[in-house]
Amino acid sequence: MAAWGTAKIDAHSPGSFSGSMRDLLRPPVVQPRLIERGRQWLLAVAIAIAVLPGPAHAEETGDKATAKRCFKCHGEDGLDSSGGEPIIAGHPYPYIIGSLLLFQKEERISKAMKKATKDLSRDDMEAVARYYASLPSKPPAKPFDPVLAQRGAKFHARWCETCHQEGGRRFKMEDRAGPLLAGQTAEYLRAQFGLFMTLDREMPTDMGIAMLELRPGDANALVHYYVSNAAPR
Repeated sequence: MAAWGTAKIDAHSPGSFSGSMRDLLRPPVVQPRLIERGRQWLLAVAIAIAVLPGPAHAEETGDKATAKRCFKCHGEDGLDSSGGEPIIAGHPYPYIIGSLLLFQKEERISKAMKKATKDLSRDDMEAVARYYASLPSKPPAKPFDPVLAQRGAKFHARWCETCHQEGGRRFKMEDRAGPLLAGQTAEYLRAQFGLFMTLDREMPTDMGIAMLELRPGDANALVHYYVSNAAPR
């Protein structure tokens, strides 16, 4: 596992991790930092929810034309993950907006997304978010380990299902927006776990508490569980 204070992990790199979160996140140093980062993350999303319109009539308003700049990595259907990108089709509109804002402000780490969002206006972000939020989320099936997926399912049911509902197929929490985890690639999920574990990606405080419960192997088990949920129930 990367030690405290080491170089940051790029969001588009596979990343690797092992060991327990308790070895990294030790009070009293970490808890205030988790709370502050959680507040920053929630503020970006709250701005999107309060100010911006919802995902309606993507084709009619020319949103697809604006989103074409994203097709090279994310695909026209939002399902392209060949380069380690996340599947973004059908993600909640406020979550996409919040993510774009964080990338542009360099408060979320990704060299690719820093470059992609550098010159985006607010109108551009709205158009991109409307377009991809309007698409159906039907990630293709991918290989996974059923034994690890079963272990991950148990951890998810206890610590994650409250927000990442239906096995990661939808996100629900008052005044918050979150990603769809089901069907994401193992490469992308591992990279994000790595960023969370080194506190290089913001997370709400309650998620930080759940991360503290991870034991060696739990994160990898969760990865296989979310990969296994690509097919709809």
